[in-house]
Amino acid sequence: DPAAILKYARSLQERSRPEDVKRALEVLKRGFEVTKQFQFREMRGNLILREANKKLQKYKDAAVAAPEDAKAQQQAKMAQAEFLRMEIEEYKLRMEHYPTDLGLKFELGKRLFETGDTDGAIALFQEAQQDAKRRVDSLNYLGLAFMKIAWTDEAVHTFRQALDAYKVTTDDMGMSL
Repeated sequence: DPAAILKYARSLQERSRPEDVKRALEVLKRGFEVTKQFQFREMRGNLILREANKKLQKYKDAAVAAPEDAKAQQQAKMAQAEFLRMEIEEYKLRMEHYPTDLGLKFELGKRLFETGDTDGAIALFQEAQQDAKRRVDSLNYLGLAFMKIAWTDEAVHTFRQALDAYKVTTDDMGMSL
């Protein structure tokens, strides 16, 4: 019963004990395998990312607490790269199941931009700008990506489009654009 699976998994997640999280992951995996409803896989992915983010935060905290410790700095950097890789995999999987979701394309584009995959990010931002909610942010990232590959004319044109769409030039985003 999909409704029962959702309710049980959410209840386990709310308790947040390690054994409950593990059980929720199992329940969601089994729910997806049996029902083939992607919502279970998506919830499982969110839970995995949430737990990975907790671990990443521990590495970041250790790096901040000991700024002179090269090992702690390196571990935090490696944990951040691994978390970003996990997010990219998750967003790619979601895009396969929701190919018209422009919000997913924007989020994947941001992660690809962070990793330096400018070409992949540009393609996604060009699609994501069609989403009215993310148009300005997409154009901003698109302009930054064009700047990164030294396509100055395209970057200037894109930033002007973003300014025209945003219309407020006095706040942080307007000043950034």
